Amino acid sequence: MRRDEVFKGYKTSPSPRQGQAIVGVAQGAKKPSKAVQDKPRSADGRFTDNLDGTVTDAATGRMWTQKDSFTDLKHCVNWEAGHDYVLQLRTGGYNDWRLPTIEEVSALYDRSKSLKDYKGIGIALDPIFTEGGPFWYWTSHKNDFLGFRQAAIVNFRQFEVYKSHWRKECKDHIGARAVRP
Repeated sequence: MRRDEVFKGYKTSPSPRQGQAIVGVAQGAKKPSKAVQDKPRSADGRFTDNLDGTVTDAATGRMWTQKDSFTDLKHCVNWEAGHDYVLQLRTGGYNDWRLPTIEEVSALYDRSKSLKDYKGIGIALDPIFTEGGPFWYWTSHKNDFLGFRQAAIVNFRQFEVYKSHWRKECKDHIGARAVRP
């Protein structure tokens, strides 16, 4: 499914074109302080490593955990376990972590970048994040239609949005990446 298509009523944005960088400051965001400017940044300048296990995205103003659940726990998680995982996080001293929406996690997808997943295969994610994670990520979008509990997952090897049963045993390639406001 393309990013500009609809997933059960959730509109998503088109994926960036190959080599297209998304750099800028989110509307209403303050200019980074000198302390932020001195922190390590991604090659295109979009992401800042906050040196506390978090990464700030200048394009959206959102903060992400540098590690995902897979690299942290060393195993995959189903939706419920991923949801619980992000809610208990205290990374960077923050306690308001959550699962991202389809649109939020999709905004991290960039075909011009490559980070090795747990199998050593490149995924379209900036290498400022910790390598060795999954290539599918859970989102906050779920439904319980006629008893079929499903949640949206996003594939970072080839951009796809799917739905998966959120209580079933996880496969070895699904994890949760936390975001905060």
